[in-house]
Amino acid sequence: MEKIGQVLLREKLITKDHLKKALDHQALFGGRIGSQLVEMGALEEEQLGQVLGKRYRIPYVVSKQLAKVPEDILPLLSVELAAKYSAIPLKLQKQKLFLAMIDPTDFRAAEEIGFRTGYAVNPVVAPETAMLTHLERYYDIARKKLGISISDVPTPALPKEKVEVKPKEDKAVWLGGEDSDEVLDAWDKKLLEERLQQTQKAKQERPSAEEAPQPTTMGGRLSACPDRDAVAGVVTDYIAKEFRRGGLFLIRRNVACGWSAVFEGSPVPEFENFEVNLSEPSVLQTVAMSGQVYFGPVPPSPANQRLFKILGEDMPDMVLAAPVIAGQKALAVIVVANRKLNLQAYVEEIGKLSHLLAMSIEILILQNKLSSMDL
Repeated sequence: MEKIGQVLLREKLITKDHLKKALDHQALFGGRIGSQLVEMGALEEEQLGQVLGKRYRIPYVVSKQLAKVPEDILPLLSVELAAKYSAIPLKLQKQKLFLAMIDPTDFRAAEEIGFRTGYAVNPVVAPETAMLTHLERYYDIARKKLGISISDVPTPALPKEKVEVKPKEDKAVWLGGEDSDEVLDAWDKKLLEERLQQTQKAKQERPSAEEAPQPTTMGGRLSACPDRDAVAGVVTDYIAKEFRRGGLFLIRRNVACGWSAVFEGSPVPEFENFEVNLSEPSVLQTVAMSGQVYFGPVPPSPANQRLFKILGEDMPDMVLAAPVIAGQKALAVIVVANRKLNLQAYVEEIGKLSHLLAMSIEILILQNKLSSMDL
C-alpha cells in the first residue's frame, strides 16, 4: 500500500518541503505523518480524512463529526477498550456498530470489540489528531503530545459503573466518503489479509532475542534503537543507574515537554503531560536558550518548583542539565539530580550523552525519511 505521505504529494495536497519537515517531527515526537502535517498547518484535517477514506475504501470522520457522537452510544465501549484500540463508537444500525478508528485494519480490535459488545463492527477511519482529542474528551484518556488543542466543547459524562446500554439505532453521525451498504458491510478482506501476511512475515524474519547481538556501549545501544521510545528507554536506564532522579524533555514551539523520566529507579507517572513554557525562568530555559551544559544551584522559580516536584520531591541544591543539539537547534534537554553525588564529576559524561542522543535522533530522522521514499 502506498505510504500516506506519497499519496498526499501525488494529490498535490502538500509539498516535498512539508513532508520533509513532518518526517523530522515524526521521528522526534512520534505520531503519524498526517498528524504532523495537520499540526504544522500544511494540511486540513478534512483533507486528511478524505485521503484516508479513499486509501482504505471505507467511510471517514473528522473532529466535527466526532464532536457530535450521541451520549447514549459512548458507554458501548469501555474506557479500557477505547484506550487499548484508540476507538470511539459512532452509531448503531441494527446489529452493526460503526466504530471510529485510527487504524481500521486492526482486525484484532474488531474481533475483541465485537465479542465484548455483541455487535458486528464496521470500521470508520479517522485522523489521529481528531481521535486523540476526542478520546480525551469522552473517556478522559490522556493524549500524546502532538500539539493538539482542545476546544471548550461540553463533555458528555460517562458512568463510572458498568451499565447495560441499549442505545437507539440510526443516530445521525455523518460518515464521509463511501457510504453504500456494500462498502459498509465489507471490511476490505483483501487489505486485512495483506496486513496479516506482512505481520507474520516480519515476525518470521525478525531474529530472536538470543540470536540478536546486544550492543554494550551507550552509542551502540542508542544506534540500535528502532524508535524514539526505545531511545528514551536507553537514556532513562542510564539515569536510573547513575542518579537518583532525572528526565528527558523535548523542546517544541518554545515549550519543554516531558518525554521520559525516572525517580529512584521507577518511571515517573504521567510525565508526558508535563510542560514548561520556555518564557518562564527555569533550568530548562537556561539550557535550551544557551545551548550549554549547566551545573549549579537551582533558582527557586515557580517553573523549577514544578519541574522537580514531578521528578519526585522538592528542589535539590544542585542540578546538572545538558541540551541535545541537532542542526544548531536544541531538540531536547537532559536533567539529572542527586544530593549524594558530586554532580560536577559527571559534567563531561552528561555532555557526551547529550551528543550521542543528538546523533541517535538524527539517525531516526534519516531512517524515517528513507522509509518514506521510493524510486
